[in-house]
Amino acid sequence: MLVLNVLRTAHAVGITVSHRAAACNVLCAFLDQAFVSPISEMRSFMLSIEIWRAFFDVYMDRYGDSKPKPMKQVLVILVNSLSRWPRPEEAQVLRKDTLDTFLLWINSPDNTSMLQPALHGLAYFVSKGIFSVKDVVVSLQRLGSTDDSLPAEDLTTQATQGGQAATSSGDPAFPAPASGTPSENLMETFICTLLLWASHTGVATSASHLISTFFKILRKHSSKEINFYHSVTKLPLWVAPLKRTLERKPEIVEALKHHVLPELFRLSPEDIHDFVKSLHLEHYSCGKVAANDHSDFLLLLSSLQVAQDLGLVRVTGKLMPML
Repeated sequence: MLVLNVLRTAHAVGITVSHRAAACNVLCAFLDQAFVSPISEMRSFMLSIEIWRAFFDVYMDRYGDSKPKPMKQVLVILVNSLSRWPRPEEAQVLRKDTLDTFLLWINSPDNTSMLQPALHGLAYFVSKGIFSVKDVVVSLQRLGSTDDSLPAEDLTTQATQGGQAATSSGDPAFPAPASGTPSENLMETFICTLLLWASHTGVATSASHLISTFFKILRKHSSKEINFYHSVTKLPLWVAPLKRTLERKPEIVEALKHHVLPELFRLSPEDIHDFVKSLHLEHYSCGKVAANDHSDFLLLLSSLQVAQDLGLVRVTGKLMPML
């Protein structure tokens, strides 16, 4: 059948980017028109789990061999078709499997070949309401993610060297999260993973965009299970992952300052005051800098600089901001 031949072409290795773009355009048109086709056989064939998954595989497997525009078009059609799927039980299966796929690739330190499409795809699916933040937490729980499941050395070694990942011999990735709900702790650890990817040049933009998308959605649609503000500290849920990540990897502070902090500060400028207080500003203002406060001090300096650049604070003296 023509559709299967076009799918094979779109998924083929070694074709030109223009050839792949043309095949993707045809597939997008076929899938989009299937919803309004008067031919029942056409609707049944095109709107099947097998065809949708084959099209999704084109996106994941050939993202790096394509121009951005056709891959974005594929992503749009995948999301639009899933939101209009005629059989809800099938749509639920596709949503679950797709979310699991994205998370497995994002959490994989040993193979980053599909990291970029996973980061970009997850952000788009979340932004369009196909997945909620709660859905992500449930999927992480289902996949068995734990606080020590993603060694920081593995992720950064793979990102910087592009070779075989190191092992950590049981060394935990991050200090234990603040005492919160299981959903909060799980989400915080996942955000720590994204923060590590946000320090890697190849995927920094995609990782930071996913972080800001999560918190933008969470700010609008908090739930009983997961809220924008931590249930214990009452600070935004992004604060603890930032501190934990820099405690472990202080050398990535410049990358986070450039890629992550501006978007988080724009999202909730009213929270900057409490965030800065949590970094013990009063200690540094008085010259009381303990050795174990090094990462907080780096984060404080970077945060004040970003907030000042955004016009959210005015520094009037030695580390004394007017908030």
